[in-house]
Amino acid sequence: MTQRVQRYFLEMKNKKDFNPAVCGIFNLKILEQGKEDPQFCKFLYQKIGKDFHWKDRLGWSLEEWKNYLDSEKLKLVRESWETGKPIEWIKVHMLPEYAYFNHSVHVNSGVACISCHGNIAEMEVVYQVKPLSMDWCLDCHRSDTPEIRPKNEVTNMYWTPPADYDNFVSSWVEQHGDERPVGDCQKCHR
Repeated sequence: MTQRVQRYFLEMKNKKDFNPAVCGIFNLKILEQGKEDPQFCKFLYQKIGKDFHWKDRLGWSLEEWKNYLDSEKLKLVRESWETGKPIEWIKVHMLPEYAYFNHSVHVNSGVACISCHGNIAEMEVVYQVKPLSMDWCLDCHRSDTPEIRPKNEVTNMYWTPPADYDNFVSSWVEQHGDERPVGDCQKCHR
């Protein structure tokens, strides 16, 4: 039985950059899939998306998936694949050139994506929600009750704090309070 699977990476500049992965299954060949398969997309969304708490399309029928794959929303993606030309990156969150920002430090500390970027999952078009100004950042870093959550919940746009959340935050502040840069300009300005 032949199954075709398509992988995309933002780092790919053209089709020649695609290197088939070795998966360890004897006689398995990884080939390019042509037209999008609604059933396969639904499967990926359910299996992979659950780790990222994707919920908006979980109940879609195959007909709804087909309509979505054929929609204008994905026109740029289809054109990019057909031409091999990457989709132009549009900067949404504006920071000054001299400001250095490291997502991993925040994510590994339990700062949720939604805290700075808003609920991206429900945005038809992504836009900047928070000011991301120096004062705004410092207010969070100086706060006695920072907006944090368990690391495995940072991407969950629908996470609800448990009843003992205040204890969780207090414990986190005790453990990490000194790690929050509030007086070291070099941490954010390069």
